[in-house]
Amino acid sequence: MDESVRVLSFLTVFNGSTIDENVLRISYSNFKNNRNISFADSTDHSFNAVRKLAIKSLLNRSQTWNNEYNYTLFNPSIGDFILNSYLEDVDLLISILVSLGTVSSLNYLNSLRLNKRISITDIQQIQFELFKRLYKPNLEINDWDYLILLCYIDTNNPRTQENIFQFINEISNNNNSTGVNYMSLSILNEFYEEIEILDFAFPCRIY
Repeated sequence: MDESVRVLSFLTVFNGSTIDENVLRISYSNFKNNRNISFADSTDHSFNAVRKLAIKSLLNRSQTWNNEYNYTLFNPSIGDFILNSYLEDVDLLISILVSLGTVSSLNYLNSLRLNKRISITDIQQIQFELFKRLYKPNLEINDWDYLILLCYIDTNNPRTQENIFQFINEISNNNNSTGVNYMSLSILNEFYEEIEILDFAFPCRIY
């Protein structure tokens, strides 16, 4: 199978087996950049060319109610095959999840953790790398939902304790904190002694 088509299937699976076209387009570009992929052949590896190949074999493309498109797996067994074949390739998983950078991808990663499909050692390494590569970019755009879920992947990970403390201090002192997962900040109860937050009545907007 063409490598670029495999990339689209990887991204779709680890986004929870469904993904918006624009997210897939951006993630595909991110993945090629993150992995420094350069194709030596003369085949067209642009997103539009590759997606046309993918929907003939691995993916379905459907129009949504707002005239946009999303992608799902042609067959659920594709997801099972990918997990069975690649779940132990931690470097690949990190590249996929960094390229996606979505709440859906974190929810899927967490489901793998809860179902014990992935080892705690690998989970902690992945969480550390996601913090290292995506913490600042997501903080700059105030993507609190992503960062809250990232903290919850493993709150006991010794490699990410400092990151979690930093994030809780940041969110507790930010007047523009928003997000649908904001109510999930019970994480504060786990660390309030370490970070010494004196006032939990910080402003936020929940939508």
